[in-house]
Amino acid sequence: MSLKGTRFGITGAPVQVGGLKTSDSKKVAANGNAVFDANHERVVEVHNLSSTDCFFNIKIGAASGTTPSSASASGFIAAKNSTRPFVLPKNAYIKTTQDILIVSLDAETDA
Repeated sequence: MSLKGTRFGITGAPVQVGGLKTSDSKKVAANGNAVFDANHERVVEVHNLSSTDCFFNIKIGAASGTTPSSASASGFIAAKNSTRPFVLPKNAYIKTTQDILIVSLDAETDA
């Protein structure tokens, strides 16, 4: 018996959750903008490294000028906590109010 693998909706590329590639992790400093992967959509978790609650915005294709807040439809991570896994689009900039760590949960790639 085999289970059908999940695939990304846009590209049809296979998703392999659980293959933690920690060398792909990227730290983003508070009030910083960073792209995790400019060429591929990725399955990630975002970890709040601070003892203060964190808000973050994701903007595709250009750095976000908006400071994240509870009123701006941004993501929220409680102090010293993390998000559930989600698909981060390619070339997506993340701006955050606290230091965060973005960790990939998908299959390792050479690109």
